[in-house]
Amino acid sequence: MIIYGVKPVEDFIRQNSSKVKFVYCSGRKFNSYNLNKSKIKKVTSIELDSLVGNSDHQGLAMKIDKPEIFDFENLKRSINNLGKIILILDHIQDPHNLGAIIRTGVFFGVKSFVIPKKRSASITSGAIKSSAGAIFHSNVYEVSNISNVLKLLKINNYWTLGTEIDGNDINSKKLDGFKNLNLAIILGSEQKGVSKLLKKKCDSSISIYGNKKIDSLNVSVATGIILSKFANL
Repeated sequence: MIIYGVKPVEDFIRQNSSKVKFVYCSGRKFNSYNLNKSKIKKVTSIELDSLVGNSDHQGLAMKIDKPEIFDFENLKRSINNLGKIILILDHIQDPHNLGAIIRTGVFFGVKSFVIPKKRSASITSGAIKSSAGAIFHSNVYEVSNISNVLKLLKINNYWTLGTEIDGNDINSKKLDGFKNLNLAIILGSEQKGVSKLLKKKCDSSISIYGNKKIDSLNVSVATGIILSKFANL
């Protein structure tokens, strides 16, 4: 898997140097953070264009190991080690949003993320780039049926909150009782939000009230606001 661009590459090396296979550099200096020199390959700009597939690399790219993706069986085996908050992403379409959500989640101490196998963004180089490597500090579970995940979490003492435009204001006292509980927070897709089927399985809803001229926030921004309320760091 290839990641490119000066900041994404340098940020990744700084945080995840053990995951780097090779860095490809075309005539520029960069902060290698003491990366083993044997992993740094000098290439021409044309070679780098070919490797990346475009010319937007700023003279720097790297090859990394693809992060491991887990399945429903892994989730069941890890049920006692998922963390107090689990983020469930209901058909997020944009891999950059997926990466940004994971980065935000990891910042707030979340380590477990659930995504659908079909009709959803997955872990691509774009998602890893947007996460600034935070994906390697998380566990992503790719499942066939989110409803089965919610059923499993329910019997293991997790409460479910779903994001909704007309849900309970995040600052409402109605939500205060959820602060210290195990939570599964469902974030809906960019176009359709949380599906009707999953809404029915939620214990409560969350909404972020703001300027009425804007009906919603980018899903990764909303994730940060929600986690600032419920995460206990």
